[in-house]
Parts: sequence; C-alpha cells; structure tokens
Amino acid sequence: MLRKQAWFKTESGYADSELSLIGVAASPRYSVDDVVTKVGSLLTLRHFGSARELFNDLRMQIARHKILVMQKGGAGLGTNRPLQVEEVRAFVLLDGYAPLIFLNQKDSYTARVFSLIHEFIHILRGTDELFATINHTLKEERFINAVTASFLMPAEEFVTEFRASGIRKVATRFNVSPFAVAIRARHLGLISDDLNLSELDLESTASHKSVGGNPYYMALSFNDNRYMTALVRSQENGTLPPTKAAALLGVSTKMLDKTIRIFNEREVRL
Repeated sequence: MLRKQAWFKTESGYADSELSLIGVAASPRYSVDDVVTKVGSLLTLRHFGSARELFNDLRMQIARHKILVMQKGGAGLGTNRPLQVEEVRAFVLLDGYAPLIFLNQKDSYTARVFSLIHEFIHILRGTDELFATINHTLKEERFINAVTASFLMPAEEFVTEFRASGIRKVATRFNVSPFAVAIRARHLGLISDDLNLSELDLESTASHKSVGGNPYYMALSFNDNRYMTALVRSQENGTLPPTKAAALLGVSTKMLDKTIRIFNEREVRL
C-alpha cells in the first residue's frame, strides 16, 4: 500500500494539492458530538437494503474527498494466502496529499462499513494508529469508535428503533453488527452496564465470503477508482511502463491489458 500511495502522490499528477480536511477535527476541545457533526457535513448517511450497498455508497462519497480507499483479501500478488481479519482489519496511511484507507476484503460488509468510517475519522482527526503511542492509541480509538457509532446509528432514530425491535432487527436497519448495536445501546442507557454482553447472541449474521471469483473484477474492486483512472491514463500516455503498472495494480502483466479494458468499459472516470 505504501508503494501505491507513493506512486499516486509523486507520479500520477492527481495529488497536486494538500487536502484541507486532514486534521479538521483535531481540536482536543472537540466532543464526540462535535466530530459527528463534522463527519455529517462531509458525508450523507443513507439507508440501504444491505450493508454492501451502504459500504459502496460511503466509499464513493469518501473518494470524492480525494481519499484513496483500497481493499485486499490476500497477501502479496493475487490472493493465494488469505489475509485473515485477525491479522489486520483496516488502517489508514496519513498523508497531506494522498491519504489512503485500507480495508480487509475478507471482513464482512457490516464490519467494513464501521471500519471505513472509523478510518475516515482518523483522517479528520489527523491521527494514525500505526505510529501512535499505546496510551494515546487506546484513548483515541475509544473516542473514534464512539464517533463512528454515533454517526452510523443516530441517537434519536436508534432509540426509537431499539425500543420497538430486537437487537438483530436494529442491526439490519442500520447495517451494522449486533455487537455494535449492543454497545451503542449501552452508551445510550438502553442496556444496563451490569449486563455481560458476551452472554448475548451477538454474532453477526453477515456472510464472510471467501475472496475469489473473476480476477479482473476482483482487481478493480481492490483499487480505488480515482487511483485506477490515474494509472490507466499514465499507461495510455506512455509514462508508466506495463510491468510497473501491473505491479501497482496488483495483477500479472498478462492480465494488465484486459483489466484496463474492463475498467474503461464499466467505469466513469472521475
């Protein structure tokens, strides 16, 4: 991911100005509600019939703010060795010109929705969990988790839904995990602090499909659309050799031409 970010920043011609939203919510005086308001000024939360639709919508909105959103379900070129969620779920690579959010594609869509917003808030806070101290990380992670939950499950609507339905129905309504619903309910005083959440049946019903399928479409889903556009244009104008383009895309050189052709056929360039 560092290689992709570095190429996009220094060679693509697309990262030509510093992004003003980085650290825009960094003030230590900001409360959870303050940051939720800031997120809401940048993203619109819509209800969809599935977490996949919500994820795709939020990913597109974040991309419009010139933030790269990448996915991967395997380690190295291709997906021969699955990248387990226990190894890494998500992270952000902060950069003033080309911030990058990485998500593990093996994770469920409900988890990816939460992780996507969580990492977006890291960018707004100007914090990077990869390089922070342990004490700062724990405090910041709790704060950002609270902001993420508050944004994805707005209090007034959540309370109404929770009182009328069970945890699983609320999870389906907001396209989050049952566990996230339980934590949010506890924070809002709807579940007793004495209740042991581990005793509840809070396993997500979302499927964890193995990474596979058409390798060309998988390559496109791994890479940010704006990144793909920059790469394709660099290939077309001759400034990016095929071997380097394939490596940056994460495919073999034999797959490069067809992957680019499919991208040109199905994507609207940003």
